[in-house]
Amino acid sequence: MKAASSFVIAMTVLLGSFFLPNTAQSQGTNVAVIDISQIFQQHQRFRSELETIKNAIKQFESSLGADRETLRQKSEQLKLLTSGTAEYRRVEGEFARMTSDVQVKMGLKKKEFLEQEAKIYYRAYLEIQSVIREFSERNRIGLVLRFNSENIDPQKRDSVLGGINRAIVFQDRLNITGEILAMLNRSAQPTQPTQPGRPVGPAASRSQVPRRR
Repeated sequence: MKAASSFVIAMTVLLGSFFLPNTAQSQGTNVAVIDISQIFQQHQRFRSELETIKNAIKQFESSLGADRETLRQKSEQLKLLTSGTAEYRRVEGEFARMTSDVQVKMGLKKKEFLEQEAKIYYRAYLEIQSVIREFSERNRIGLVLRFNSENIDPQKRDSVLGGINRAIVFQDRLNITGEILAMLNRSAQPTQPTQPGRPVGPAASRSQVPRRR
């Protein structure tokens, strides 16, 4: 009886390893990598918003054309005047005040543009995080690591040193950059969810393990 009981217990443990849910798997131990730099480079809405700021900067610089021309004229006028005279001091004062006003205007505008740019980056990063979370939960990915997919240029020292210092030395079909970009750049249509449990990388082998309902 003891032998039979031991046999039953052994078979129960063995079968349980196949049919009971794997705790580590249910928690998500699959790892993926993503090239965040590439995401930002190819995120269409993000690039469009940055382009809007660039155009605004160009328009602002163009609006300063008249002020720059006036300053140039004042500078040329000072060269023709005798230093120390009343007229020289008057033009010099006008030149100094105008230069200060332009510098203040440029400083405030630069601060405004930088704040707008920071908000665009922040919103984009939050969106990227959200999409990565959605994709990972769908595909049982428990950890997403940042890596650099750019090829190392042996002719450039900075490129070589950067490659040597990369945290991810090797990855085999774990790159989800393309999938995340596709989700981010998808046109405004009803979301088409990917198939639940779609295997990514090592998950392909684990996805075949039956789970208890």
